[in-house]
Amino acid sequence: MKKNRAKQKAKETLLTITGIDKEKESLSVGLYRVLRLGLLILTIAFLCAFFIITMKERRDHELKEAETYLNSVESSVLAAMDNYVEISHLILMNEDVQTFLSAEKVDKGLINDTKYSVLRILAVCNNIDSVHIFRNDMDYMKTSKSEYRVDFDRMKQPEWENLINDKKGGSVVRINGFDALFSFDGKTLMTICRVINDFNTQEKVGVLLMSIDDSLLNMILHAQKNENICILTDRGQFLAGDEDLMEHYDKGFRSEQEKSKTVWDGLRRGTIVGHKVEDLPIIVLCYSTSSLKAISWESIVCLVLLAMAFGTAMFLAGTYITRRITRPLADLTAEIDRTKGAGSLENLTVKLPENEIGELADNYNDMIEHIRELISSLLEKEKTIQRAEVWALHEQIKPHFLYNSLETISAMAIDAGADDVHSALETLGSFFRNFLSKGDREIPLEREVHIIQDYLKLLKLRYGDIINDEYDISEEAKACVIPKLILQPLVENGIYHGIRMKGEPGLVKIKAYLQDENLHILVRDSGVGMPQEEIEKILRQKRTAKNEDDLNQFGFGLWGTIERVKYFCDKEDVVRIESEIGDHTEIEFIIPKDKTIRKTEETIYP
Repeated sequence: MKKNRAKQKAKETLLTITGIDKEKESLSVGLYRVLRLGLLILTIAFLCAFFIITMKERRDHELKEAETYLNSVESSVLAAMDNYVEISHLILMNEDVQTFLSAEKVDKGLINDTKYSVLRILAVCNNIDSVHIFRNDMDYMKTSKSEYRVDFDRMKQPEWENLINDKKGGSVVRINGFDALFSFDGKTLMTICRVINDFNTQEKVGVLLMSIDDSLLNMILHAQKNENICILTDRGQFLAGDEDLMEHYDKGFRSEQEKSKTVWDGLRRGTIVGHKVEDLPIIVLCYSTSSLKAISWESIVCLVLLAMAFGTAMFLAGTYITRRITRPLADLTAEIDRTKGAGSLENLTVKLPENEIGELADNYNDMIEHIRELISSLLEKEKTIQRAEVWALHEQIKPHFLYNSLETISAMAIDAGADDVHSALETLGSFFRNFLSKGDREIPLEREVHIIQDYLKLLKLRYGDIINDEYDISEEAKACVIPKLILQPLVENGIYHGIRMKGEPGLVKIKAYLQDENLHILVRDSGVGMPQEEIEKILRQKRTAKNEDDLNQFGFGLWGTIERVKYFCDKEDVVRIESEIGDHTEIEFIIPKDKTIRKTEETIYP
């Protein structure tokens, strides 16, 4: 009791902790909770999908837009540099320049002539800040818009000379003349560097350094109409454009492969895309940002349709579950409660859909029908058993038999003396002790045989030697438990309705053995026999017989015994009757062995 209370208390504590009501949660409430949870999960999934798709669309748009500007700037810069390379080629091919470089002695007039020739070439283009022409002896001529400082020591270094010489007359672009030419105003300029060879000998006679003004890059950026572009050197020095983008520069942009980087400006998100321009010492950065307008209408339509599909699916699922599951189940439960409250086994009359719930109601009705049939069968069986037992007791304790026995015993006492009286009374006492068996319904076969032996002893006292008996009981069959008094009615019927009616001495033989997991009990008498129609009438008679008027007295006693054995074995096929008119009648009971091991003799007769 204490253990059960502890279990109940633990269960209530668990329910309190988990927040579950003590009462059973209805299926509809549970399903609605699942639906709400599913709707929440779908909503979160939709929002996540919307966020991911929009972010991807915006980033793709930003990358595409930035790439467009980068390609445009790069193309413009390369085209402009190609033009300036051609101008540098015109300069080194100029006759005055060649004369200046190849002359043994340079005077002021030669320098001026060379300068004027260069200026005439530069007149056709803008954005060239300076031109420096160096002879092999490092004497040079210049034309410039700004003042410059020349680092001759740098120019004499092998690294610097190899950079120029390795191009074999071709041009190379470097910042500030590869660190040999600096403007006093601090400008960082791109410089076209190239060797000048003699026309005739193709020997190196000088070096050309032509610096490009930063106005060229500003002009190119202005043409893009985008203020979010920055041009810087591959060392991170600012050249032109939006100088604020310099803070996002890192070494990853030095590669000619395009690189992107996500940046935040307060709460605003954007993408910086950049890379190094091919064969030039400059890097172009472009900052791009976009709004929801950048998302394609196809993506928006797809997301809207997805949201509508989610909502429609949840609505249809909720409607279907309500109409086809929860509401019918509620109706079914209410109908079952109604029939339970009525206290009777009634069929369900509620209208349900033709699905598993409808089949459940049909199966419930079939079960109710089967229960009613079982109850009716059990009641009828119990009545039959009670009638059979009453009839068996009524048949065994007959007043005339008791009177005749006592009369016989009295006669013997007068004629023969006290010893016979004692023997007869002892036999009668043994018979009634075994007969009553302390009220038990089931006894061992050995005890049942003792009842028959005592019974026949008493009959022999009355009828003398006209009754003989034989027994063939196997040892293993003796311990088998059978219903009490199923053999005595057979023996009595065999004597009174068989042997006596034949008018000559007769034999009653009882045999019992185990075979094929069954106990076989045979009672055979050498009487007048039974007609086949009488046998069939007994075997066909159902348990609905109300009284002995349905059969004759002999048939009802045998029928009642057969019914008791059927009830004990819980099966119909338990008896075989074989008879020959004028010769014999044999009745065989076939009882399953597992039905005969319920008790031991000690538990029945302590």
